[in-house]
Amino acid sequence: MLNLYNKNSRDSFKSSKGSSMIGQHRKALNLSLLLKWVAMI
Repeated sequence: MLNLYNKNSRDSFKSSKGSSMIGQHRKALNLSLLLKWVAMI
């Protein structure tokens, strides 16, 4: 039972870490698009 709980918490930690990385990548992408847009003006 304890092993199962540990595995689940590890998996959820991994997935939350992954989603935060994706979120950071999206932020960087939006920032670069914004800079390109500003440069065009």
